[in-house]
Amino acid sequence: MDFQSVLEKRRSIRKFDTRPIPKEIVEAILEAGRRAPSGGNIQPWRYVVVEDEAVRKRLKEASPLSFFAEAPLLILACFDREAIKKMPERFAELTASNAFEDVTMDAGKVEALRAQRANDEVEKASYAVYNTAISVTHMDLTAVAHGLGTCWIGMFDKEKVREILGIDARFGIVCALQIGYALQSPPSRPRLSMDDIVLQRF
Repeated sequence: MDFQSVLEKRRSIRKFDTRPIPKEIVEAILEAGRRAPSGGNIQPWRYVVVEDEAVRKRLKEASPLSFFAEAPLLILACFDREAIKKMPERFAELTASNAFEDVTMDAGKVEALRAQRANDEVEKASYAVYNTAISVTHMDLTAVAHGLGTCWIGMFDKEKVREILGIDARFGIVCALQIGYALQSPPSRPRLSMDDIVLQRF
């Protein structure tokens, strides 16, 4: 499937077949997430992969949504709260790989911005969250390219999920991505017009 078709085909699916997803496709989805870009290459995403039916049944307790954990694959997207501390190390890796060839940067300003982010808990968390969301999008679109349906879900009790899955407090929970063979083919969802979303052009 070409990329434009993937974008046009993607829908939020809420009814799934119980068929398991082949291991090679699950690995391809996770690999797509691993290869996502991130600011400073910090790669803060960490995944909890849930395929076991008994575990998914327990997870249903954590959400008011009847379809939560119904798909044969649920990827819980988390972020490592400690990842940003590795930014100097990740930055050095980028430099060593010539990522900044012919690029100049004001080292003083870079360090000042880095220190500001490192000392601001809200900024630090939001930075990790939106980078993790990029990773989830990569997995989402890869699943669609493999003929699967997906649904991002945020409406669940994160602490209940943390308790059920035994996730350490070091890892913040961003969302769950449900993946499976779709049992529905919903129409294209309403979208705002280009005039509504583009504020200005220069």
